[in-house]
Amino acid sequence: MPRNDQITRQWLLLRQLESSTRGLTLAQLAEALPPDAPRHLRTLRRDLEALEASGVPLVTNRVDGHVRWRLLEGYRQVPVIPFSPTELMALVVSRRLLSPLQGTQLHGAMESALNKVAAALPRTNQALVGQLQSIFAVGVGSHKTYKTHRATIDQLTDAISRQRTVQLRYYTASRDTTTRREVDPYRLWLAAGGLYLIAYCHLRRAIRILRSNGSAP
Repeated sequence: MPRNDQITRQWLLLRQLESSTRGLTLAQLAEALPPDAPRHLRTLRRDLEALEASGVPLVTNRVDGHVRWRLLEGYRQVPVIPFSPTELMALVVSRRLLSPLQGTQLHGAMESALNKVAAALPRTNQALVGQLQSIFAVGVGSHKTYKTHRATIDQLTDAISRQRTVQLRYYTASRDTTTRREVDPYRLWLAAGGLYLIAYCHLRRAIRILRSNGSAP
């Protein structure tokens, strides 16, 4: 099994544990994995043991006859990063740069992180942030949004991490044609207000930069 598959699966398991306060059984953790991921309970147990070995503090409790896995209380609290107030303010003010990714999983995670940064600012600095936002405007220019394509972007992200070939329909505007292609996705690239997929195209037998369709904001 490719190492990337194991790392991705363990990351997904950790994400599920982070969102649970009561803990989850192995069966519940298996249900949260992608359909093509190994769901053998023995495999998941080995993944959890690997997370423990890497320093993740996991604890188990027996509830109603079932063993539940959860994170040690307080583990979700990441140690304070020594940002200066001005660095924190810069992060908050620059959040508009993420506008083209609105509706995607990445945007949601970044918004959550920036909200926590904003909440960590003293009140005096929060007032200054408001003033800065009235002085500095972050212009992202004309761009598309990808809220309606969230599932596709998440699938591509998963395929990149797992090094999997995917099938897609690609519209070529210059020829006004739609073709079905198999590609090996390498990277999602945000540039000039649009999202692009860098991939090896089996049809063209070459690396291509494919533009993702989005909608006007």
